[in-house]
Amino acid sequence: MTDIKELLEKHNIHLNKSLGQNFLKKRDIIENIANSCTGGKYALEIGAGPGILTRMLCERFERVVTVEIDRFLEPVLDDVLFGCTNHTMIYGNFLKTDISELVASHFGNSLVTVVGNLPYNITGQIISKLIKNHTLFDKAVIMIQKEAADKLMASPSMRNYRAVSVLTQYFCDIEHLFDVTPDCFIPAPRVTSSVVMLSFKQQLSLCSSQYDGFCRFVNTVFSRRRKFLTSVFQNEEQKSKAKLFLLNSKLPETTRGEQLDCKSLASLYQFVFCEQK
Repeated sequence: MTDIKELLEKHNIHLNKSLGQNFLKKRDIIENIANSCTGGKYALEIGAGPGILTRMLCERFERVVTVEIDRFLEPVLDDVLFGCTNHTMIYGNFLKTDISELVASHFGNSLVTVVGNLPYNITGQIISKLIKNHTLFDKAVIMIQKEAADKLMASPSMRNYRAVSVLTQYFCDIEHLFDVTPDCFIPAPRVTSSVVMLSFKQQLSLCSSQYDGFCRFVNTVFSRRRKFLTSVFQNEEQKSKAKLFLLNSKLPETTRGEQLDCKSLASLYQFVFCEQK
């Protein structure tokens, strides 16, 4: 295994702070991430970094596609990934990429495993994009800031329970795999990271046409997380339905949205906004 520092120096590559580049340098951790991804045939990687994880993925999957925003890494990646005939590199911004089109063109109708060491500053945006396209994936193994991982797994009424907690828990089963200390990176970040696995649920209580509305509803609830839940609704009919839902659930009218779990909020959304059959 080539030393990452030497590899970057060889190609005169300087890391871009604005892109949140912190590259893993510990082989055992990189292997742990790669091994945690196995089980499927196809992998979609968010960001290649120096390509060490990418190469390991190519050894474990039939086909791997990577979306990498930094074109300056191309000479490093050409070097590290030489001979990986089952790999396709796409240079572009993952947040601006049409994921549905990408998956259809490279993987057909098969479910795809997502892998990535996510930049801390856009973790929430990437997770939101994965959730929006959740039917395309079987799981995601991602490394994120530990604080963000704790937020994803937070329970109702906890201080760090947020809209992203609800939405991730509704669409995924979340498993904390292991933590990664700052000394494992080049350069060393100031925070500890966590590797988590998001296993996307294949059966949900909401139908596909309700997903966007539910996401907007949850974000609205948590924009007023300290207020009574009934204050979120805009008209008397919605408020009345919300009060009836709380009554049927044996919950007081003073209940706040942050006190409900993802299933309860999904049931409330359906009860208020969707026609009852």
